Amino acid sequence: MIKTGNLDYDSPQELAIVVNEYEAPLSGGGDNPSSGTSRYYIYDDGVTGFKQLDANVIAAVVNGAPVGVKVGDVAIGDVDGDGVDEVVLGGMTAMGTTAQASDIKYLVYVLDDAKRALAPLAATVVPHKYVGSDTETGTNRYLNFLHINAVDIDGDGAKEIQANEYVFRSLRAARTLQQIHEIPANQLLFENIPGEFRFNWRSSSVVASNVMSMDGGREQIVFYSQSFRTQRVQIWGLDPTNRWSMMHGIAMESASQTRPQIIPSNVDTDTLGLKYSEGSYRLVFTEPIVIAALAPHRAVRTSGKTSMPAARPLAKARAPRPKMKTPGT
Repeated sequence: MIKTGNLDYDSPQELAIVVNEYEAPLSGGGDNPSSGTSRYYIYDDGVTGFKQLDANVIAAVVNGAPVGVKVGDVAIGDVDGDGVDEVVLGGMTAMGTTAQASDIKYLVYVLDDAKRALAPLAATVVPHKYVGSDTETGTNRYLNFLHINAVDIDGDGAKEIQANEYVFRSLRAARTLQQIHEIPANQLLFENIPGEFRFNWRSSSVVASNVMSMDGGREQIVFYSQSFRTQRVQIWGLDPTNRWSMMHGIAMESASQTRPQIIPSNVDTDTLGLKYSEGSYRLVFTEPIVIAALAPHRAVRTSGKTSMPAARPLAKARAPRPKMKTPGT
């Protein structure tokens, strides 16, 4: 996983990379839930020759106890509203089937921007909620990935944090990760083949973007999770009445071996930020201005001597105050 963002105050963007290592096959019944390890690497931009800023295993201290993960993800975004991005890391404390890892939890934590030495800001551990009964006969569950995104759900300029089915409040008001929304697990973790729930990086894709052209810069969570029952892309966010809900669904063609990849992009000019009026604009002066001629004075030669005429005082001129011409008028 590779993400980019502005972790300092210069123009080029920094890199955050997560490398996961585990025993294969990841979706098979022989997985060892204790075999995985996940590391992150953070690099400065090319101006510094991609200097490494930080590197470590994905782990954090929560309630005084260290918590590590077996498979992780990373996001970059301004989650505290200070105008520069932070690094959001997360992962699963175990992976595999419920028989192998019945107590799967999600670790989510935030590192501050580079100017503040990537210091820890907040961390939390939340349980994964299984679909149906944990002891359902004949059902195997392979939960092997945690998708992390920074998404501005409410459009206030500070991004919230999405971790699979959970959405956490931004850190603008408090340095704690408080859950505020949730995608129903039965909408995200589908039974993708009869009798089995498989959710990993191969069977799902989750991104964050403003795909609904919401006023105020609100973003939505867009995801696709492979299912043999229903194939569709779902878009979740706050509707115009501020109600958290699935805002739209896009039907997809059914396939048993889907490898979904969702990439948000603006390929036209119909968004609010790129739609312009046909009006014209012109520069006008609405306050007194000072006009000065910068040409050199002409020298005058008299009686064999060269002298300069006295400089004229600068003239103060008042420009007219025309009416502003606004778009469409």
